[in-house]
Amino acid sequence: MKLQRLQNDVAAWAEKQFPGQTALGKAAHLVRESRELHEAIQDQAVSGTTLEAGHDLEEMADCLILLLHLAKMRGYAATVLLEAGFVKLDECKSRTWPAQPDSDGVYHHLEPTTISDDKFFIEGKGIGEILDTLPSAEERRKIA
Repeated sequence: MKLQRLQNDVAAWAEKQFPGQTALGKAAHLVRESRELHEAIQDQAVSGTTLEAGHDLEEMADCLILLLHLAKMRGYAATVLLEAGFVKLDECKSRTWPAQPDSDGVYHHLEPTTISDDKFFIEGKGIGEILDTLPSAEERRKIA
């Protein structure tokens, strides 16, 4: 799968280029890149101009690369991250959402929803079964 190959390539490069970087440092970098993406899109919206061709896509790719490496640092394969995305989407579909966004343009769910093993499945397994196959938090900390 191309996503797994990308995660492996990113991790190999980043671990050589940035030895000793922690998962917390990687998460902070992801926050910065997310802000850059937000600022690029906000600048376009405020000025009414178009973004430099592909600039938004480049910022999205930065976020993707960082997210994939962070997942790897925490012990999650790209395929697990992708499947968790499908589970989360199902959860989002089951939530209640406001009719209008807040002042920042964000729609935030109105009530929490709990994922239950008997409702959300990945390849026939409940989320709990999948989590049981992953490294423990302690093992993931050793990776980070």
